[in-house]
Amino acid sequence: MNFNEKDKQFCKEITDLLWQRQRINANKLDGQMPMQPEWEDRVSPEITITLNAIKDRTGRDKIRDVIMNKYERDLQSPGVQVKRVDGTLKISIVQTRTRENVFGSIKELRTANELDLEKDSGLNESPY
Repeated sequence: MNFNEKDKQFCKEITDLLWQRQRINANKLDGQMPMQPEWEDRVSPEITITLNAIKDRTGRDKIRDVIMNKYERDLQSPGVQVKRVDGTLKISIVQTRTRENVFGSIKELRTANELDLEKDSGLNESPY
């Protein structure tokens, strides 16, 4: 098996395991109702992949920027975010927003806020 095949297999394993962890976390929370707002995401996982992890998994002696760029590109997909931090890759499952929470401009956001606050001004109070 060549390096490209090993890279693809490793990237697939990473994303498959992240999606599996998200399903596990979501199912563990099924039927629970928090009694207060929870700002932490308890469902979406994140993993840090180091250069050494890539070396160990693929058998490479050196990991150059070209390989890190390739991993970054190959791991990127809808719902998966990849960031490069100090020579490592942070791969995470990102929360999917409903269409009602995606705004194309500051004007759209302001208008939506104003409409909701006209209906109920208490919506702007801190939940704490």
